[in-house]
Amino acid sequence: MAIEIRRLCTHFFQVSQETTVRELIEALAALPSNARAQWYTIVQLNIPGPQIVPAVGGGFAFVDMSPGYAVLLPLADLPDIVAVEGMAQLDVALGDLPGLLTPARMIERTIMEEGRARRDWLPGSPRRRLVVLEAGQVVGLLTDELRAGGFGGLMTTLFGREHPPIPKGRRITVRCPVDGGIYDFAEVLDLATNRLICPQGHVIEE
Repeated sequence: MAIEIRRLCTHFFQVSQETTVRELIEALAALPSNARAQWYTIVQLNIPGPQIVPAVGGGFAFVDMSPGYAVLLPLADLPDIVAVEGMAQLDVALGDLPGLLTPARMIERTIMEEGRARRDWLPGSPRRRLVVLEAGQVVGLLTDELRAGGFGGLMTTLFGREHPPIPKGRRITVRCPVDGGIYDFAEVLDLATNRLICPQGHVIEE
């Protein structure tokens, strides 16, 4: 059974890596202030992204398909963050901000039912967001807000600052032995198995 559109988050902007911080802020500013935190930014990447497709022998497999996508958190206070960090950031392209864009997993809406997608694929997806495609176009996001981390919610980093803020003493980072990347614990915790899985899908041994 296909994932129902009504079960997806369909409030999103789709932009490119060349979109500047200023342009993103202007898009967010056009929304009613009480709605900005409900919208996501989906950034089309110039590199392939891992897509879930039916495997020849049954089941499902990861393949790299182009284009890839990265998903940013809804950020109602993005203008305030930029103001604190300095106006020089405004004309920087999203793709030029180090560590901001992590390729998200993608799935065609019609190949898998929602329960399996949530159980088997969403927990290991970067920031617990699965990009859902229809005929290769983004139609929404499958998200898991409440189980996104062990510290009361999801963490992300923008301009070097965590959002939302977390106590300094509770921040834990882990290094992936395969790709060498360093990730926040809450971004890589797979609550379904209590394992750590980096955004590239590598299991991190504790």
